[in-house]
Amino acid sequence: MQNLKQGQNLGVISALEENLLGEKSLYITEIVTLKEYKGKKLASAVQRKYIEILKSKYQFVWGMIRVKNIPSSKMLCILLERL
Repeated sequence: MQNLKQGQNLGVISALEENLLGEKSLYITEIVTLKEYKGKKLASAVQRKYIEILKSKYQFVWGMIRVKNIPSSKMLCILLERL
C-alpha cells in the first residue's frame, strides 16, 4: 500500500441511487479492485471512504454479499463486531 499515489485508480464501485423505505438511499452493487491490488484488503477501505464521502447525502447505504465471497463475508463479521 505504500506505493499508492493519491488519485490512483484501484478499481471501481458501482452503485444505484434509489428509495428504501421511502428514504433516499444508495445501493452498492459491486466493488472490484484491479488484479494487482486483490487480497490487500483495499476494497473495504475504499468502500469505507466512499460511504464517508456520501453519507450526508443518503439516509441508507446498503448492499449484499454473495455467500461464496469469503473475504467480504469475513470483513463483514469484523465490521459487525466493532458495532
